[in-house]
Amino acid sequence: MYVYSASQIRAWDAYTIANEPIASIDLMERAASAVTKKIVDEFDAGIPVAVFCGRGNNGGDGLVVARLLHEQGYNVSVFVIANGNATNDFLTNLERIKQADVTINALATSTDFPVIAPEAIVIDALFGTGINRVIVGFAAELITYINQLPNLVVSIDMPSGLMADELLPSDAIIRANLTYTFQCPKLSFFMPECEVYTGKWKVLDIGLHAEFTRENTSQLHWMQQPLEYVSLKHWPQYAHKGMRGHTLLAAGSASMMGAAVMACAAAVRSGTGLVTLAV
Repeated sequence: MYVYSASQIRAWDAYTIANEPIASIDLMERAASAVTKKIVDEFDAGIPVAVFCGRGNNGGDGLVVARLLHEQGYNVSVFVIANGNATNDFLTNLERIKQADVTINALATSTDFPVIAPEAIVIDALFGTGINRVIVGFAAELITYINQLPNLVVSIDMPSGLMADELLPSDAIIRANLTYTFQCPKLSFFMPECEVYTGKWKVLDIGLHAEFTRENTSQLHWMQQPLEYVSLKHWPQYAHKGMRGHTLLAAGSASMMGAAVMACAAAVRSGTGLVTLAV
């Protein structure tokens, strides 16, 4: 599976909208439905849910998830950042959730921050892959507030404030326990510093157009299984080291043996029959 950049992911969305074809609002519904299914599968309907939404498309995803969970019988509370520009799909889903008789709580200042029951699941839908700078101001205050809660936090697509392609030091990044990301993992998910933000992450297939991956490649791969050009040999049950090949490693020096030792151990564990280390 390719690991695409944020700009490539936006292009993939646009390609799907143009070539499936599908309206962007319906693609949002499909993506949020995949998240909702995971939540329903993993969390009992008796657990209350608090959904925090920004005013962009990630917030729109959150509104759809809130509406669908409400329809599934979950006790859902929705909190929306009150000020700032909003996308058309966010506004459409804001009207839809109001029609579903779900109360929307506007957040304009820190005095609006709610008291959340400790057993509730907090869903983070503030910001997605479009973030390209450190979050500041009221949104940063809201992220700090969420991070101080004892609740389990689930992020939709990205922990808010975390960038897809790089890590900029910031206190304003959601520390999620679980991240449901769309279609492919993001590069920052593989950075060890980001584990505290992503928690456990899972990739959800939201049906983005497969033809895009044939026309647009990436140098980055997430290998869940061997690629087609990797041939793994299956050995007989009683194969011995003389049948398994010989590996020569040229590495290390008298005072710098760590990498050489680890490389030898890795070669042996990979299944090679005999390893020679030239130091």
